[in-house]
Amino acid sequence: MLAVEGIGAVFIAAARPDSAEGLDRAGVHHAITILALSPDDQLNLHSALLARDANPRIRVVLRQFNRTLAYKIEQNLPNCSVLSLAWHSAATYAAAAIDPSCLRGLQFPEPDGPLTGFVTRIAESCGVPGDTIAQAERVLGARILAVDGKTGFAREGVLAGRAELVVYGDITRLESTAPLPPVVSARLPLGLRLRSLLHPAGRQPPRLNPILARLAAAALVVFLLGGWYFHTVFGWLDAVYFVVTTMTTTGYGDLTPDRNNPVDIVAAILLMLSGIILTGLFIAFGASLLTRVHWVTMQGLRPVHRRGHIVVCGAGSIGSGVIDLLLALGKRLVVIEISPDAAIVERAREQHFDLLTGDASRDATLDLRNLNAAHGVIALTNVDTLNLEIALGARARNPGLPVVLRIAEASELCRIDRPAFRFRDDLLGRSVGGACLCRPVALRRIARARCVCRSGVRGGRGRNRRGRPANSAARSDPDRRLARGRLCDRPRFRRARLR
Repeated sequence: MLAVEGIGAVFIAAARPDSAEGLDRAGVHHAITILALSPDDQLNLHSALLARDANPRIRVVLRQFNRTLAYKIEQNLPNCSVLSLAWHSAATYAAAAIDPSCLRGLQFPEPDGPLTGFVTRIAESCGVPGDTIAQAERVLGARILAVDGKTGFAREGVLAGRAELVVYGDITRLESTAPLPPVVSARLPLGLRLRSLLHPAGRQPPRLNPILARLAAAALVVFLLGGWYFHTVFGWLDAVYFVVTTMTTTGYGDLTPDRNNPVDIVAAILLMLSGIILTGLFIAFGASLLTRVHWVTMQGLRPVHRRGHIVVCGAGSIGSGVIDLLLALGKRLVVIEISPDAAIVERAREQHFDLLTGDASRDATLDLRNLNAAHGVIALTNVDTLNLEIALGARARNPGLPVVLRIAEASELCRIDRPAFRFRDDLLGRSVGGACLCRPVALRRIARARCVCRSGVRGGRGRNRRGRPANSAARSDPDRRLARGRLCDRPRFRRARLR
């Protein structure tokens, strides 16, 4: 309340924003604009409609997470602007996945316009050292907004080789000068491959299905018993022929059992019954196997052999927007969703991107995505810890892979060791549409870091593996030090200690 009143605003307590009393006390009858910005979309819409009923001339600015609903509200409610945080943040996630140095992404100048972004560049790495600002802009095809953190610069000034530039432009044009992640070869060294060929004993043979094995054994036993019994009647070759035609219910009729011998009749009946049962079981098992293979193929549970693809984990409201933007730019996608709806399945089939139904944090799922040859990973699930787990699993398979995380609770994000994160301003997360967007961070050592909250109660109760307090361990070992940093422009928000 003090912060609100400190900037000259009026704070109204003990009144709901979606009540007539609260709106009356706020003076909605004489207001020119109402901004409904609460995290509750239903409350925002209700408050806006009540304000419009009380004042038909009031302008409405509304926050809605669902982009489809936001578009429909704008169509049907005049003098109204609806901002979809899912769509605005999706532009930043997509731009950061394409260009690891991207700070912000947006579609400009139209809401569905081309994807643009604010990116950082080093003059030497993008081939403009010694050029003036105007010349560098022509080379990059983008606008230079800042040089070494300063926005007030002369356009005739010459760029130094190590000058850090903040550039705004079309992501597709800036992609040519974007830093490329190192690609880790997925092939084993020659020595290890030769060793595996010379010593194949370590390889486990494929496991035989026990049901199929038992069916085959039962069919073989019946076939051998029938052939052994009827060879005294027809001879070995004719006995085998008779048993096969009887068990498969073919029944040509050229060979028949002796009607005067009841034992032959009973043996033939048993062969018919066993043949029908075993044949039906084989057909059922084969159909089940084919159905399983078809389902696995449709769900994408197969190794991906793409190169330069982007892995999108989560296809919700934000994930769908990211998929649309990346597909519009012609990017190869691999989407992982634990429960895809019919719409995303149909889109995967029509737009030819790989869709996997499964948990993106599982090692078996990540191993199928060919992360060694991927361009980047975007973790967009609704659970922050799951997104972090996905990032750690991806980094374990490709340490140089750019990773973009969606962190909804910025207060849960801690600062890790400073040398592991090499960014401008050492900023780990930035607020994007109510969420915290982690830039493509180097997570090589994050698995060995433990967050230490202000209360000092987190994992091991503030003690290391040897039972000593965390602070004393950090002071005694120079390699285990506290790293101070900033989180979402808030200084000294969290600390982290390396084990």
